[in-house]
Amino acid sequence: MSLYSIQSDATSIGAAANDGNGTVLRTMVDRLVQDLTAIKAALSPDDAGGIYLGGSVSANLLDDYEKGTFTPTLIDNSGDASEGQTYSVQAGFYIKIGDMIYFTLTVTMTNLGTLGVGNDARISSLPFQSSSDANSHVSITCSKASGLSLGASGENVGGEIIPTSNRIGLVLWDSTAGPTNLIISELTSAGSVTLSGNYRI
Repeated sequence: MSLYSIQSDATSIGAAANDGNGTVLRTMVDRLVQDLTAIKAALSPDDAGGIYLGGSVSANLLDDYEKGTFTPTLIDNSGDASEGQTYSVQAGFYIKIGDMIYFTLTVTMTNLGTLGVGNDARISSLPFQSSSDANSHVSITCSKASGLSLGASGENVGGEIIPTSNRIGLVLWDSTAGPTNLIISELTSAGSVTLSGNYRI
């Protein structure tokens, strides 16, 4: 049942009750109609599309929501996704709310092809290009990894969104001074990473 039909039914009930001296009921129904009218107005799309949530100013306008999948790829400094890389898993999922993208992805390699083993390891093909403002992006969390070739136990993989791109630069927390870039040889032809994070577009 729509808000329109609820409002119509409430008005009819109130009118009938008023004919039988139902003043109290009529007052209650009037208030219900007012509340439904306010809700209907709040949920009505504005001229540009979207709905207002929690207020009626531009900051309360939700003008975009989307969810879907994407296919992440491993690349090196060249940015070429067709260097013979092969995978057993390429899975990506995202939700877009306004100008924020929330995602998870898994990449599991079976062959590195001709990727440069000394090049930086990057994940490409995120669903939307990131903002140019580097300060608007959070770090990327690696929740699971296997098949890597790291220098020491206890080193952790992470990542960062590269501004104005659809790429993640993979990093390795291998120093007390901060992370260094993860290179292709450290990921290996059997490497697997699961990442999650968010970024602004």
